[in-house]
Amino acid sequence: MPTTPRLGYEYIPVDDLQGYVGVNEGYDVNDALVQPTVKDHTLAAPPGSPAEGDTYIVAAAPTGAWTGHATHLTEWIGGAWKFYTPAEGWFSYDQLANQLLYFDGTAWQIFVSGATTVNLNMSGTAPTTGTLPAGYGTFRYTSGGNVTLYVNDSGTIRALVLGAPG
Repeated sequence: MPTTPRLGYEYIPVDDLQGYVGVNEGYDVNDALVQPTVKDHTLAAPPGSPAEGDTYIVAAAPTGAWTGHATHLTEWIGGAWKFYTPAEGWFSYDQLANQLLYFDGTAWQIFVSGATTVNLNMSGTAPTTGTLPAGYGTFRYTSGGNVTLYVNDSGTIRALVLGAPG
């Protein structure tokens, strides 16, 4: 039996719905918005070959099929983009940036919980000014065993290689 891409809800066969097609559509909405994770929050144009269930946050100045949907969550479902307007307080996890985001009512922000938070970046990708807010830092551990401290100093990413632990 077919299921939703993320949470695995089993769709009700069309013959069994008896006119209640909205049930399966409700499953799709829940699948996209319950503990949402997105592939990326920095794209302004749709990716070329999305897979069923791929979800993104639409960046500023969107183009193509995403025109007019800045800040929306969008999911590729049933061969089309479905858009969801976020409400203040929504959270989403960006898989590419390895960051928790929250919607402040106007824009998506990187969630940072107080001065004691340390972001351990294991993605192998160095941060950019788009992924590391000004005034914040992150440690990055690479497969070679090096630890690097990155700091966004007023829009400039500065790096200090600390070397291999031990």
